[in-house]
Amino acid sequence: MVKVSEFLKQHGKPSREVYLDHENSGWVPPEVVEAMLPYFNQKGYGHPSITNLPGWEAYEVVESTLEKVNKTINARDGELVITHSGTEANNLAIIGAALASSKERKKIITSAIEHVSILFPARSLEEHGYRVVTIPVDKEGFVDPDMLSMLIDHETLMVSIQMVNHEIGTIQNMKTLVETVKDKNDRIIFHTDAVDAYGRMKIDVEGLGVDLMTLSSHKIHGPRGVGVLYVKEGVKLKPVMHGALSTQKMWPGVENIPAIAGFNKAIDLTFTNFEDNVEKMKTLRDMLMKGILNNVPGVLLNG
Repeated sequence: MVKVSEFLKQHGKPSREVYLDHENSGWVPPEVVEAMLPYFNQKGYGHPSITNLPGWEAYEVVESTLEKVNKTINARDGELVITHSGTEANNLAIIGAALASSKERKKIITSAIEHVSILFPARSLEEHGYRVVTIPVDKEGFVDPDMLSMLIDHETLMVSIQMVNHEIGTIQNMKTLVETVKDKNDRIIFHTDAVDAYGRMKIDVEGLGVDLMTLSSHKIHGPRGVGVLYVKEGVKLKPVMHGALSTQKMWPGVENIPAIAGFNKAIDLTFTNFEDNVEKMKTLRDMLMKGILNNVPGVLLNG
């Protein structure tokens, strides 16, 4: 097997690099790196749940970051859980809701184009008597609200449909889908994976009516290693991991304070001049798509 180091050596460094995979992950801006560095060895290096100065400094980073996320999605204090990735937040949403549910409600509905961090946890529950129903999408990736309504019954525990698709970029009509579910049965938990929507479009959890929502730091050029799960007040989850708790009641382990500090700064960069940033992104997207469609034969826009 060829080692990656050998492949990199053979490939060499291109004279000019054009990186087009920011959806998966991207570079971290210097301002974010600079915000992280002090928390490795200058301040906030203590345990955030311990009452000493470095611990208080660490906890202040957690507190400040949660406040900023709250403001950007219109959530309330106490409705956010920090995890170590979006994948972990999705697992907590799917499996945590199942563990907290009554035994007669064992049906989970999700779409055919969800991220595997939704599909795999849901399917893992089939070994424990849960039934996972995968709703198909149309050629542009949209979920049909009428079809969704037909699938809902008294056994349905939760519905999980991502806000923006990670492959073809479909933006679901989330409010319509939530209303479809709640009108049929308001006990059903509605989760949305919004990692590819956060920082690219306005999100109002109160207005949407979602019960659970996943975010991820590295999707807005923050560092890897920080995820967030929004849990609407009153929605019951049980932990899926166990150990010593720090500041997060639903997710054990010591928080990665440097990474959270970086996420904090990435939020500032993303949501300062937010409308202008989004318009610039849309302009660049349209230029790229127009250039490809006009100059490369046989290309179809998917999504």
